[in-house]
Amino acid sequence: MIPARGQLALAGLRPNPPGNELAVAFTLATAGPARLELLDVTGRRVRERALTGLRPGVTNLASLGARAALPPGVYLLRLSQGPRSVARKAALLR
Repeated sequence: MIPARGQLALAGLRPNPPGNELAVAFTLATAGPARLELLDVTGRRVRERALTGLRPGVTNLASLGARAALPPGVYLLRLSQGPRSVARKAALLR
């Protein structure tokens, strides 16, 4: 039997809508390093976090910091690991 290749997946903000902290749920494909980014609608990176030492194939949770400094609006979450990346929209309400 050939094992299934791990999947890179981005579940989004948890809880949704987010509270005071921007916590993001995701799954890594491998145990290697990854990067989580929050981009505004112009594509400008407003938050970034390097991810290391996390287990692949399970749901992980990482913080992108306090929400207070970000204005309400639509953002893009992007999770990258090696040459692969996934993205998902995120809305921040008042």
